Amino acid sequence: LTKIVQCMDVMPIFYDVDPCDVGNQRGSFAKAFAEHEEKFISVEDKKKVTQWRADLREVSKISGWHLKNFK
Repeated sequence: LTKIVQCMDVMPIFYDVDPCDVGNQRGSFAKAFAEHEEKFISVEDKKKVTQWRADLREVSKISGWHLKNFK
């Protein structure tokens, strides 16, 4: 995700998830990040998690496809 954001040639597809939940890291995103923060203890790993959070916030602001309840 970080490499994709660095290139900024991205069109996100939000499949069965609200882009606001991605950007604000709510719901399953909050749970996943909490687990990562507990599991990763080194300074380098914590920096990665912080970068992932920032990247998701950035991607959630880009216009993309929101496929809610798409089958």
